[in-house]
Amino acid sequence: SAYGTLPIPTKTGYTFDGWYKSSDFSGSAVTSNDIVAEDHTLYAKWMVHTYYIEYNGNNATSGIMSVSTHRYDTAKNLTTNTYIRMGYSFLGWSTSSTATTATYTNGQSVTNLTSTNGGMIVVYAVWQANPYTITIQAQSGGSVTSTGGKYASGDIISVGAMPEVGNAFLYWVRASDNAQIMENPLNQTVTGNETYTAVFGASVEGIFVTSTIGGIAYVIADNYSNLADTDTITFVTKQILQGYTFSHWIDMDGNNLGTEMSIRLTKSQVMDNLITAVYVQNTNTNTNDDLNN
Repeated sequence: SAYGTLPIPTKTGYTFDGWYKSSDFSGSAVTSNDIVAEDHTLYAKWMVHTYYIEYNGNNATSGIMSVSTHRYDTAKNLTTNTYIRMGYSFLGWSTSSTATTATYTNGQSVTNLTSTNGGMIVVYAVWQANPYTITIQAQSGGSVTSTGGKYASGDIISVGAMPEVGNAFLYWVRASDNAQIMENPLNQTVTGNETYTAVFGASVEGIFVTSTIGGIAYVIADNYSNLADTDTITFVTKQILQGYTFSHWIDMDGNNLGTEMSIRLTKSQVMDNLITAVYVQNTNTNTNDDLNN
């Protein structure tokens, strides 16, 4: 007689692929219409499910990772992380994008994350903010409102520079690139360990100095109190922006006072006057290759 209706078994992580007379599944699967001539055993053939794992950088600043392929009931390591997030350390992977602890470590062996054939599992990078040290200090002539401390990446530090009597704030120096920052108070985003130094210069009552875009200017006097009309004051300028060149000094009436970056004038020449260091923007003669470089 014929087999008749054959049972259809189920097995987690597998798809049933028919009944076979041979345990090595040679030949063709039997059908309900095949004739049974003698007692024998039928063997169920199973097709293992394949699933995929997608690696999400979860706010990573660089890196790319391909989907990995996995088979049910077969252990396989997760792909080693190649994502980078500036200011953070990689802790591992989680199936939650908001996790603060990792479910899977970097390169961990995993098995049976899903039984769905063709299923996609997304794992998210888990990050921990690095603590960075920010140092704030002042040169002679003033003080700062904070000496710094420990900060996480992305934090905003805000600190003021306070000149002493007879001095004026000039600029901040950022140690990592020796950049000069004119703002006061200083507001900077934390991206790593950094030192900021407040620089001060002498000021003289009734004498005013400034600079156009491209530089800074300040005064150095032989003494800072009870100046006589014949006492001299040194006016100093310094370039702080690339692409600009110092041109000359002028007073508030537009008179040219000199083309040296340091000039000496008497009190009578500059009292109640505004002395300005004039910078001009350079003409751009670079080629495209120069700009690319």
